[in-house]
Amino acid sequence: MSGLVKVYFCLIILLISSTGLGKQSLTAAEVLRNEVGFLLEKEKFRWVGSRQFSKDYTKFQNPFFSAIYPKKCFSLLPNGGGDEISDSLGLVFERTRSCGGDKKGTENKNWLAVRLTNEYSEKDSVAEKIMRGSAVYKSLGTINGRSAAILLLASMDSLGGTGQVVASIKAYVHCKGTHYVFDTSFEPGQTSIDIIRSRKFEIPKDFKDIISSFECTGKNVI
Repeated sequence: MSGLVKVYFCLIILLISSTGLGKQSLTAAEVLRNEVGFLLEKEKFRWVGSRQFSKDYTKFQNPFFSAIYPKKCFSLLPNGGGDEISDSLGLVFERTRSCGGDKKGTENKNWLAVRLTNEYSEKDSVAEKIMRGSAVYKSLGTINGRSAAILLLASMDSLGGTGQVVASIKAYVHCKGTHYVFDTSFEPGQTSIDIIRSRKFEIPKDFKDIISSFECTGKNVI
C-alpha cells in the first residue's frame, strides 16, 4: 500500500469515527441495561399451586394445557397456533374493567400471556439455558415441582407504541418435555425505569395463581 493510499485510508477511518457512522446507536433500554448490569438471584423460588380456589375461579383446558383463573375478572384470547382458544398454543388472560382492567400501576397489570415455545429442545433445562440479552435479573426455581426461571427484562415499548422503556416479566416453565413462557409488562416510562434499576417487582396475586395452577399435557407442535 503506497503512502498516499495509507493517508486516504486513515482519513476515511477518522471520518467514520468522528461522524458516528461506525457506531451502532443504542436504545434507551439498552443504555439502561448496560448501566444496571445483570444479577442472578442466589435464593431459589418455589411456587406450589393451590387446588382449593374460591368459587369465583374456573378451569380452562384445551389439548395443550390447563389453568385455573377468576372467570368474571378475565376474558381469554388465543395466543398463537390457532384462531380459537380451544386449539390455541397459548392464551392471553386480559383483565376486564370490573376487576381493575382500567387502572394503572404496578399492582394492576391488565394482561398475562402464555404460549408454548420451541426455543429449546426437550432435553434442555429451561432454567439453566435461558438467557436473554435484555435481562437485568434472573431467578431460578420450581413451579409445581417443574424447572422454571423468572426474568426481568428491559426493552422498548412496542405494544403501546410509546417509544419508552418498559420493564417486563417472563416466567419459563419446563413441563413434560415442552416449554411454556408466561409474560406481562409494567407501565412504560418512569415506573418501568425504577423497577429495572431497583430490580424490585411483584407479580400480582391473580397472575401468580394462574401460573401456579398451570398444567400441560405434553403435546407439542414442531
